[in-house]
Amino acid sequence: MTSAGLFQSCSSLRTPLLQSTAQKSLSTGPTLVPWESVTNRLERELISDGAARAINNPPSKLSLQSRSSVRCAAGEGGEKPSSFAKQWSRAGGSSSTESTTGAVRRIAEKGGRRESAGKGDSRPFGGKDRRGNGKPARGGASGEAQRAENVDGAGADGEAREGGGSGRRERQKRSHVVQEPAEFPEPMSRDPHVAILGGGMAGLMCALGLAERGIRSTVFDTGKHGLGGRMATREVEVAGKQHLFDHAAQFFTATDARFQSHVDRWLKEGALRVWDEGHLGTLRAGGEFSELPGSEGGVRRFVSPNGMRGLCEHIMADKVRQGVVAVERPVWIGKMRARGGKWVLEETGKKAGEFDFVVIAHNGKCANRLLSPAGIPKIARQMKRLELSSIWASIIAFETPLLANGSLPRLQFDAAFVEGVPAVAWMSNNTAKLEGREQARGDAVECWTVFSSAAYGRRNKVPQENIPLARAARVKQEMLEGIAAALGRPEESLPAVLFHKIQLWGAALPVNAPRTAAGGEVECIMDAVTRVGLCGDWLIAPSVQAAAVSGLSLADKIAAFHEDAAASDPSVFSAGLDASFAAVDDAHDIGVFPDALRAAAPDSKTPGVTADKHMVA
Repeated sequence: MTSAGLFQSCSSLRTPLLQSTAQKSLSTGPTLVPWESVTNRLERELISDGAARAINNPPSKLSLQSRSSVRCAAGEGGEKPSSFAKQWSRAGGSSSTESTTGAVRRIAEKGGRRESAGKGDSRPFGGKDRRGNGKPARGGASGEAQRAENVDGAGADGEAREGGGSGRRERQKRSHVVQEPAEFPEPMSRDPHVAILGGGMAGLMCALGLAERGIRSTVFDTGKHGLGGRMATREVEVAGKQHLFDHAAQFFTATDARFQSHVDRWLKEGALRVWDEGHLGTLRAGGEFSELPGSEGGVRRFVSPNGMRGLCEHIMADKVRQGVVAVERPVWIGKMRARGGKWVLEETGKKAGEFDFVVIAHNGKCANRLLSPAGIPKIARQMKRLELSSIWASIIAFETPLLANGSLPRLQFDAAFVEGVPAVAWMSNNTAKLEGREQARGDAVECWTVFSSAAYGRRNKVPQENIPLARAARVKQEMLEGIAAALGRPEESLPAVLFHKIQLWGAALPVNAPRTAAGGEVECIMDAVTRVGLCGDWLIAPSVQAAAVSGLSLADKIAAFHEDAAASDPSVFSAGLDASFAAVDDAHDIGVFPDALRAAAPDSKTPGVTADKHMVA
């Protein structure tokens, strides 16, 4: 074949990686095309024949008989060789660079990878994941070419990123190359600058704690509309009027003295109020409601008058004005690398700054993708041990009050833990909570936030960035049916729906957490040698208070490390790197509660649980 003919064959390849690699073999000669250029992204780029394939070893160890080298459609350790292994063998691929290039050249001549017949599958792993478990492929293995907008993972406020946010994350994921272990031989700067990735409660309280010690920080957050993370608030126009929804954390309590001092100040400043008038209880399927104790029972529930996001922005306002804290959003940090005694952060190839210390105040797959190649193995290992639940959230605006129906017994409540309905674990009247009961009565439109159970979220989990429209429609319908079942009413008796949006919190709440050898809580994780720390509610328990305490604790440790910058052994300041993980067995599907609420909340488990937790969805 002539060079021109081979170039044309290269152009027919479906991935830029193989096009560029094969074309490079023409122009530069085989000895200049290393094996890594082919394998670095091979398992995501090359194989798409409707089954899971994973190439684990270089060609010197690759054989059609090796179960450790090729994982096939039969599942983990299957013996059927992958289509690429067959192509590789037929093309003469081996461990040598020259043979590798020749194999790429010959595969290029045959048109590269194959499309799954009749499935329209353009995703690298067809219809299954690497363990052989069924997964709908992006492109249509499930027959659903169109996708619904999803708001999880694209921004801390839950807003979807237009124009290919998931594609950007995929490019970042494919570009990761593991670095050498990060080293910082010189003491930390006398005027350090800390990067905080994540603008939820944990990240903000860490920034606040650092600022109170005179340490500068920059908070990077992905939210398009504001800060907050899982304290996000949505503002929606319905029937010509703006309405607010807290579509994650609904309220919180405070029992930890460190957190309580900040809560008291926010109350005085008007950023919080006590939610006394709200009737909170347990709602069992069929309409049986039992109210739970409020302030009179020793449990003060706090909400922010303008939604939870308003509190987050209030926390930072003074420090931003003073110049000790900067906030950058929407920014998605996709790469961090140690260079010249600093951490260099990048967003899609664009430098975002150099910092003396990095705080990771978010979790899930995005955090793993950032940490894994950064040369911080101890931190990355602990993050990967985290397991998270998935929960569906609905924000719904009804044309008339939900609980007002003259032909049926009227229930009186503002929020409820729901029992016996898989699609609904929590429902809350945000109009009454955020606008006040009297004002809400004068407005026909009523806004509710509804959460599914974790079991329902697990059964209906789909790719977060691309929810199939059919699945979105089904979840919406089943959650409306769940509301009716909880109220003990036929679905047709529900008021007309004026607005309905769903979100999959794919990384909702932790189901395990690090614990000390004695079983105690690990408030934060810090590697002083590599100058990276982790904070978040997932380290303690799923709650607003736990997030705040974790952020404050990490700020204390960073400040102590900075004050003793000349320490000969920085590892003495490290924390949580060897902690083992244990199940969080004291939590309801949507959070952990104080004793008074937990004793009555459905599905709660009380033995051996401390009394300093509270609810966050």
